[in-house]
Amino acid sequence: MRKVHGRLDRTILENLSYEKIFEKYDGPANFFYLDPPYFKGDKYYGFGSFDHAGFAHRIGNLSARWLLSIDDCDQARSLFAQYEMIPVVRQQGINMKNPISKEFKELLIKNY
Repeated sequence: MRKVHGRLDRTILENLSYEKIFEKYDGPANFFYLDPPYFKGDKYYGFGSFDHAGFAHRIGNLSARWLLSIDDCDQARSLFAQYEMIPVVRQQGINMKNPISKEFKELLIKNY
């Protein structure tokens, strides 16, 4: 626990909308890890219709550095085309009752 305490000493966890988080914490000295609803995942998590285009516009105006993870699909590649994209593959099964060894393609997208 002491190692964890030292590592997370200046970490802040909030339960606010991303708009309020950005208003409160945006600045060149800050970093955001962004994990919005995936394009193909809205139905699994009950988010309904997430405004990916509005979200992309908002993060484009941030002065903070950020790293975004999202499913690797045509919509994500198009919407975030101006940023560096790093394709990654992980085992699918996080949400499944009986995980199977299918690969799931994601993108890590960053503005730095």
